[in-house]
This record gives sequence, structure tokens and C-alpha cells, in this order.
Amino acid sequence: MNVNDMYSLFFTKFNMINEELMREDDIKICVQVHLYYLDLIDEIIYNLNFIPFPFHCFISSDTDEKIHFIQNEFNKRCKNAKKIIAKKYENRGRDIGPFLEQIGNDIGSYEYLLHIHSKKNFSSYGNGNKWRKYLYKHLLGSTKNIYHIFNEFYLNENLGLIFPETFHLIIKHMIWGSEIEKAKKNVDDFLKRIGVSIELSGKPEFPSGNMFWARIKSIKKMFNANIKQDDFPVENNQRDMTLAHVIERSWIYVAKSEGYTYKQLNNSNLSLIFGLLRGICKLHFLPV
Repeated sequence: MNVNDMYSLFFTKFNMINEELMREDDIKICVQVHLYYLDLIDEIIYNLNFIPFPFHCFISSDTDEKIHFIQNEFNKRCKNAKKIIAKKYENRGRDIGPFLEQIGNDIGSYEYLLHIHSKKNFSSYGNGNKWRKYLYKHLLGSTKNIYHIFNEFYLNENLGLIFPETFHLIIKHMIWGSEIEKAKKNVDDFLKRIGVSIELSGKPEFPSGNMFWARIKSIKKMFNANIKQDDFPVENNQRDMTLAHVIERSWIYVAKSEGYTYKQLNNSNLSLIFGLLRGICKLHFLPV
């Protein structure tokens, strides 16, 4: 491919993404944030403000006081969120229970979804803050990274999920659960219960930390299952083997059963890539 072909392809795709996603009369993106740790609100809003497209933002937390504060802060500071709905949920099901219940009835109105949460992770292997910052950086992190993510969706209509490569300190914990065979059977039983019949891989494939972008069609079965917070055990600092852990390990298999794939990204080289492309094609208008 010569330079002119590169320019033409990139310019066409860039304009197509803008034309479809910049429309405020037909918002295609929803974001769901579970914000349990209120001290992370600045970090979360800062990262969400890299999204250059209009979106609707749903936020869950566990007290009226938090919800009031969240609603006010997001109203004032989350610049491209055209609708903001903060709602209280019981502290049950970690981020997954509120996530599924809050947007379950609205999910069909959108095409793309981002789910993040205020991860701190006080488990024995720790590193929660580093892990969270890594996930935010690669799911959000910069406007050019958001364009890169949507370029991946637009280039591949069968791409269902996008999430970061597994954080290096977490790789050894990428297992079905502490009781491996039982945990794997739990995932298999859950998938069958929601109408998904698929052979599970030897090692689990999942977005560690349960944060990802998704093409909603690929995972809609999860929301159609009508899972409620009451389905989750009462919070007791469980390490694994709960419904939340099962669902975290199920997203990819739900997408695969619908004919979709997934992609893991690392945006560390994006600045170099985009800088080179700008230099070659003189695309000085590219947002940063």
C-alpha cells in the first residue's frame, strides 16, 4: 500500500467514525461506571473526558450521599455525557450486579458499551491501584486511543469485545478459580442457563478486572438473562467462586457463541504510530 492509499483509507475511516458517532440525535455509546470508592471520581471523570463522542453515562454506587455527589460532579464535569443517571444499589455482586441491573432495560438502545469501575482490590496479591490505572490507560487514556478502539470495531464487524492485554502482575491469577474444575463447571453451567452452548477452552479467556468495550449485539444474551442483584451472594470479601467471578469469565464465550471475536490491545505504541502517520500523511487535524 502506498502513501496515498494509506492516507485515503485512514481519512475515509476517520470520517466514517465521526459521521456516525458524533450525532447527538442518535447516540450509539453508553458507559456504565460502578463507583464504589468515591475518592476515584476525579480519575474516572478525567479519563471519560477523553471520549470525543457524545454518550450516555450510567453510574452506580451504594449510598444516597454518594449518588447525590456523583450526579452533581458528573453533571458539571463530564463534558460529552449527554445524559447522566446515577442510581443507588446495594453493595452486592461487586461491580457486575449493579452493572447488569442498571442498564439491562436500556441496553438495546445503543450499539457500543464501555464498563469500568473504581477498582482498588485489597486481595492478598494487591497491586489494585497499578492494575486500575493500567486498565483505564488502555481503555481510555487519550482521545487518539478511543479513535483507535473504534477503528478496530469499524474494521472488523465480527469484533465483539476489546480490552487490554492482561496486566503483567495478574497473569498468574488468570485461572477459572481456586478450585479449577469446579469453577470451570460453574461457568459452563451458568452459560447453559442463559442459553449459551459452547466448549470452554483449557485456560479461561476473559477481560481480567472486568472492564471492557463491547459491541452490544455480541453480549446481549447476558443482559437478556435478567440477572438481578439478589442472585449474587451477600458481600463478604469473597476471593473467587462467586457468581460475579463466573460472569467475568463468561463474556468472551457469550460473544463467541454469537459469532463474535475479541481483541486485546496495548496502546503504548500508539503515539509512535500516530506520529508516524501524521508525518507521512500530514494529518495535522488528528485529535490528541
